Amino acid sequence: MLSCKDITHKADEFLDMKLPWRTRVAFKIHLFMCVNCRRYISQIQLTIKTLAGMSKPAEPDESFISNLTQMYRDNNKK
Repeated sequence: MLSCKDITHKADEFLDMKLPWRTRVAFKIHLFMCVNCRRYISQIQLTIKTLAGMSKPAEPDESFISNLTQMYRDNNKK
């Protein structure tokens, strides 16, 4: 039987479907019996879905980079 500590340590492997089938079955049995671990796994799944839905930040344009580089050089000359 897996402990709650085992669940937290193997959660990423469980969600990535990388656990051996026996461990996966033991994992699911534990989740069936432990509400706190079910919540933990649900929170991780929600975090993954939220991050997957976020857009990537826009790349700064060349003029911004040039200005920033020039400001850096000017400040280091002093």
